[in-house]
Amino acid sequence: MKKLLLTLIFLNTYFAFCQNDCNNEILNEKVQLTPNDKESLLIFTQKLNSLENCGLDKTDLDILNNSPIMTHIIMDILAKENTEPYTYNTILEKLLLITKTENYKNNIKPKYITLIDFTKKEANIKNWESDKLILKKLEIPDKYIEEIFIELKNSPNKDETYKEILERIGKNSTPENNTVIEPLEYSQNKIFENYGKVDYEKLLEKSKKNKKPVLMYFTGYACVNAIKMEQRVLSKKKIIDKLKTDFNFVSVYVDDNTPLPEKEWGKSRRGRLIKTVGRKNYELQVNKFKSGVQPYFVIIDANGKIIKNQGYSDLDTFTKFIE
Repeated sequence: MKKLLLTLIFLNTYFAFCQNDCNNEILNEKVQLTPNDKESLLIFTQKLNSLENCGLDKTDLDILNNSPIMTHIIMDILAKENTEPYTYNTILEKLLLITKTENYKNNIKPKYITLIDFTKKEANIKNWESDKLILKKLEIPDKYIEEIFIELKNSPNKDETYKEILERIGKNSTPENNTVIEPLEYSQNKIFENYGKVDYEKLLEKSKKNKKPVLMYFTGYACVNAIKMEQRVLSKKKIIDKLKTDFNFVSVYVDDNTPLPEKEWGKSRRGRLIKTVGRKNYELQVNKFKSGVQPYFVIIDANGKIIKNQGYSDLDTFTKFIE
């Protein structure tokens, strides 16, 4: 979280490009990325930022281009680079899909704007109680809020902004404070790919045949906490091996906008028309498991009985969950 927080602070400093019109030439260009090559990543970022006004505004690009969401897309590009072309239009379509989700419009983007406004505030100890409430509303963990407070209390400069304090905290951070991501292990495992439209009964039949419980992972392209778990928890080899060996594991996306055949349309419990795979998956989660949050993991037996369930968690907690 601290790494993400600090990254958001620096977004307006790096890779700023302004375009008056959508750059259609770049849309059809094939993405070329080389693992661990900073220059290819810089070129990629520059070209992506030039797509402002292609349905995305600068705030959208700031959020998506430097967030775990983009890390997820980059890993997907590297995994598929030799098997299928990946153009900037492909990426744009994925990003536009994310910006249209309710979570992005009503949660992620407003919080980002609030955070940027917060970093411009004067860091005054007299206003700490009200400033702390803003950080809590942004769901910044208590230990990082405490770290900001300690830095504020000990600050010799009384005329600085929170951005300056956060920059100083970032410079003082040691490598072991940051989470290590294992993209190669993660990207090469098809286990986490979108399962698509879930046939619940067939999953139970499979469970009866191979005598393994089903582990359903309800997630979304725009679910930042899910992406964090994929990077920090689900990418670990011991976790991947366990999921492959002991479970019928399926990734269920609740924001998959793939249209359903008209004959499969239905009504939600609230009377809304269900026309997409994601909406159908979401209704399955709510109706079967009484949960509408992501990430959400649920282990069920061959009869559909819930054995265990788990939400967002760290490595130790999730390891215990699947044991």
